[in-house]
Amino acid sequence: MKVNKFGDKCIRTNWLMGEKEMKQNVASKKSKNTMSKKTPDKQVKNRGVSTRWKPGQSGNPKGRPPKRECITSLLKEAMNSPCPQDKQKRTWAEVINERLLAMAVEGDLSAMKLIFEYVAGKPKQSEEMQSEVQIKVVYDD
Repeated sequence: MKVNKFGDKCIRTNWLMGEKEMKQNVASKKSKNTMSKKTPDKQVKNRGVSTRWKPGQSGNPKGRPPKRECITSLLKEAMNSPCPQDKQKRTWAEVINERLLAMAVEGDLSAMKLIFEYVAGKPKQSEEMQSEVQIKVVYDD
């Protein structure tokens, strides 16, 4: 059996093969294909009760489960809550921000880097060419 460029199976016809033999060949191939497919009765037999949904029935009646609390959402909530050790009753975000600025003023390079990355964004690495480039193409004759 040949397969054409579209992936379809083609029956090989030979000029020696008679019309009766070709029909038998086609009939035998059709019967083989239908035998391999499962019938609905066989599926019910294998699975017990039919597992198809009835019309109007949802496949997920309880819906999507609620999202669990992740560490990021918990930290965001904590950053907006007031800091208990602070006399001025500032939030954790304000206290951390002030401490980070104090560290940068004291000369901490990692604090300076962090501040500039958050304020101005991370610098993109790009290279600019200062001079023009000329390319000569020489052909050998």
